[in-house]
Amino acid sequence: MMKKLWKNQKGFTLMEIIIVIVILGILAMIAIPRLIGFTAQAEIASDKEYAAVAARAAELYWAANDKTAPTIEVLEDATMIDDHSTALQHFTGVGITMDSGDASDGIATVTLTGGDGGDISYNSQDGYTTAAVTP
Repeated sequence: MMKKLWKNQKGFTLMEIIIVIVILGILAMIAIPRLIGFTAQAEIASDKEYAAVAARAAELYWAANDKTAPTIEVLEDATMIDDHSTALQHFTGVGITMDSGDASDGIATVTLTGGDGGDISYNSQDGYTTAAVTP
């Protein structure tokens, strides 16, 4: 009677389960590092966009305030940009410089510092001048 019950049971053998677990482990070893890289790239892209927005905000502030060069704190206090301590993912510092150039419009350069792979500078006239950042 016991042999008859044992033969009618269906299921996976231990070897089949081990093979599936090994295959899933190999796939996880391949996929997880790639997903982590995508996250870091997205965070750096977000930080670069913050620099571009800060440069545009600095130019607006400069034009509206009798050509007074703003600091990052002034732009944050005026709620023109988000607080850099919470907005930035990979960088810790933000610097703004203004250049009046040949025209009456100010040209802002925003530099993000303290990144893992280097600094990023964004100039509203030339775009990203330093973008040697690796995740």
